[in-house]
Order: sequence, then C-alpha cells, then structure tokens
Amino acid sequence: MPELPEVEHFRHFLQPLIGAGPIILECPPPLPTNMIHKKRFPSVRTVNAINRHQYEVVDVLRKGKVICLVLSRQEMTNIDVDDEEDRNGADVNDVDNDTQLTRKVTTIFLSLHMGMTGRISSSTIMPQLESLSGIDTYPPPHTHLLIRAGNGAEAAFSDPRRFGSVLVDLPPPPPLDGGEKIDYYNIIPTFQDIAPDALYLFQSSSSKIIEKIKVQLMQRKKGIKGLLLDQRAVISGIGNWVADELLYRCHIHPDQTYLNENEVKKVMIELHCILTTAIRCLTEGVEFPNDWLFHRRWRNGGGKKNASSSIKDVNGGTIVFIQSGGRSTALVPSIQMFVNRTSSSMTTTCQSKKKKVVKEQPIVENATTSSKKYVNRKEKTKTSSDDGAKLHPKCLPTRKSKRLRTT
Repeated sequence: MPELPEVEHFRHFLQPLIGAGPIILECPPPLPTNMIHKKRFPSVRTVNAINRHQYEVVDVLRKGKVICLVLSRQEMTNIDVDDEEDRNGADVNDVDNDTQLTRKVTTIFLSLHMGMTGRISSSTIMPQLESLSGIDTYPPPHTHLLIRAGNGAEAAFSDPRRFGSVLVDLPPPPPLDGGEKIDYYNIIPTFQDIAPDALYLFQSSSSKIIEKIKVQLMQRKKGIKGLLLDQRAVISGIGNWVADELLYRCHIHPDQTYLNENEVKKVMIELHCILTTAIRCLTEGVEFPNDWLFHRRWRNGGGKKNASSSIKDVNGGTIVFIQSGGRSTALVPSIQMFVNRTSSSMTTTCQSKKKKVVKEQPIVENATTSSKKYVNRKEKTKTSSDDGAKLHPKCLPTRKSKRLRTT
C-alpha cells in the first residue's frame, strides 16, 4: 500500500501538469462502474464537463495519503447554453446527473487516493510497488484515469484492486472581502477530516502544533501503532511499513500505551528521518538503507501464518510477526519490549517535575520458546518461571489452544 513517501513521490509526477495548458481527462475502458456507483469515481457527465470547460492545473497538493489537483480557469459570461451542453454525452447509467460543474465554477478540486494498489505514473517514469512489480508498460494495466495537458505532459492513475478513489469537489463560497490569495490547502474538502501531515508537521513554524501532538501521543490508552495508523487521530500519512520501521528504530512495542516524554521525542525525531530519507531514495531511484526493517518484511513469507522464524534484522535479532492495530506487524522482541503502564502513573509523571522512578516492568518476548503461557483476561499477567519477567500475550504463538482451567 502506498504510504506518505510513495504518495509524495507520486505528487512530483503530477507537477509538470501545472501551467501546462487546459487538461483533458480520459477514462480508458472498461469504466470502473462499481467505483462510480459508490461515488468514488467521477461520472461520465462530470468528466465531460471538466473537459469542455478547459480547466488548467494551478497546483498539486498533498495531505497524508491524499493528492489534490487544483483546477482553475477564467470565468465565462455566456452561460445561456451551459445547461443544454451539460446534458450532451450523459450516460443512462450515470449516477451523477446533478453535477454542479457549470461555466460559473472557476475552481474545482480533483482528489486522488491510492488505496491499497493505486499509483501515479507517466510516460517517462514508472514507479514500482511491491504488489505491481515487473510491470513497466504505459499506461499500466488497470488505468482508470489519464490526465493530459495542452503541452503534451500527462499522467495516469491506475488501481488494480479498486480500493482507491478519484473525487471531484467544489470549493466553499469565497469570503465576502475577497482580494486575498486563497489558501487552497485549508479549504480542500478531502483534507478536512485528515490529521496534520506527518511530513509538513516538521516544516511548520508553529511549535504549538508539535507540542499538541506530543501530548496526544502520551495520553492515549490505545496502542501506539493503532494510533499512528489512524489517519484522523493524531498525524496522517503513516502506514504499515512506516509504522513498523519507526517503532523498530525507537525500540517501542507496537501495542505500547501511554508513551513517556522521552519516547515521544524519539518518535518525532525518527519519523522525520524515515520520511525524508525514504522520499530522497525514491527521488534518486536508490534502495532504502540496508539496516531498515523494510527489506526483511516480505522475506521467507514474512507476515504470513507459515512465515519462517529465521528472519533476522541487520543485528541478528529475530523478527516475529503479530497482529497490531489490525495489521500484520513486524517487530524484534529482544529490543521492542512491552511496558505495563496506567494513565494515573503517566499523569503523575507528566505533572511532576521531580525525578521519580516509575515502576515499569518490561514484558520480555520469547518467540523461540516451545512452552505456551495463557492469560486469564480477568487476572493479572502471569510470571514466567524461567526469568521472572512478565510475558505479554501478544508475543505468544498464535495457534489456538484450550484455556487453562483455574481451580
């Protein structure tokens, strides 16, 4: 699934369309009718209206995993035949017969969401994804939208599994005073429900936003990976592999709750490093750093039920896979240990400036042991008989077994 580094890379492919003249949208057959009926793809009538009114790309923006092309044109005065023209070319199966794209509309937003297998490509650049490796033809298979500009620049949106979306939105009414330059980033409808962007966060001059996010990461009962994957919670743009890479470098268990101040600082530093490095590598066409967990996630069936237990990180640590945040998660138990914490202990620690030692007992993960220990949900975590450390149930083998009866 494309994540922030890949989507930012895709945004660069669309930048040659800026100021390249009126665009033409083309939908190669077969049309994604299931996406059209679910309002996740523009109707034939909407596409025809955009082509007829000669919109130009004036900007290409991104927030999280969503790209938005800002389309604009000069306002036209002869609108008396507009309604009649909009009826031409309408399809009987068109579910968007009430489109508001008339000649009075001078600015629209064309938003692209990649979903699981979506990507942007051009005639000169064909990005490779894990799910689409080895395909280098243009336009690639399963292309649903071609964007062609007047000067010959073009780009293609393809999505084999059709979990992505292409949305056309109108801007809100302009302010009464007018005259000021419009900040499109803050009025794009598809951006409104998304949390602050993980990359642009570090480019913001407002330290209050960063401090607010740090507090939000510290005061959450939800596991840190699930929190990072939620695009509306704290920050946006982080997906499965970025989250695993981040927590691996920070030595934090994916299910860890109530992060302390030092852990949050580490997360912010490493997040910026991972994103900027990944984007640079994609731009230069080179591999990610060799010590990244990324290279070992899919080796020997990694993440699957029959995955080999011999997968090692660059330091020789065993990589295991668990379910965290609803996704298959890679971690190294020897350095990513779960720590029992409560909201009361974290609140006391945050409010007090004294150097008070918080009793935190790490849960050692022993993925190689053949013995299994099961935990009654109503009881506290049992203690391992060999080393005296608590064993977290998420790190145990996932095969089903009968629960031990208590007498």
